[in-house]
Amino acid sequence: DLLLILVFGMEIEGAAIATVLSRVAAGISIAFYAFRKFPEMRSFRTDAFRRTAADIFRFSSLSALQQSVMNFGILMIQGLVNSFGPAVMAAFAAVVKIDSFAYMPAQEFGNAYSLFISQNYGAEKYERVDIGTKKAIRISALFCLIISAIVVLLARFFMLFFIRAEETEIIRIGIQYLRIE
Repeated sequence: DLLLILVFGMEIEGAAIATVLSRVAAGISIAFYAFRKFPEMRSFRTDAFRRTAADIFRFSSLSALQQSVMNFGILMIQGLVNSFGPAVMAAFAAVVKIDSFAYMPAQEFGNAYSLFISQNYGAEKYERVDIGTKKAIRISALFCLIISAIVVLLARFFMLFFIRAEETEIIRIGIQYLRIE
């Protein structure tokens, strides 16, 4: 709701609004599915529901916050990028695709880590949580360093997947963006 107010308050239109509305609709449809599939969730007054809801909130709130901040940030960046003209917009469109391919595994590390923590917390294997946290940080950091080096070194090569070679200005802007990022 706050995201919708911010979007409409800043007079952002078109695809940005569609993106926000699709996220809201997805959340609502998931909630309806859960209530239909699991009748025990329909009773809000039971202790089991309160415990389950508290656990769900505790394990998912940081992930939900991260996703909301990321999507809101992307929305703001897209609005800013659009003000720089067609060359920057074209470069940004290509860079976003490259960025998605390159860093999607890092996001999945985070999802896997959340699942790992939840399972081990539920099984009361707290020592595994500590060991897994240390390993997850090392693996994620190493992956991000390697993929960042690859993107920096091969930025032009990746841009050529999405932009024709004669579009030198767009490629230059995209390479600069990838290296800064």
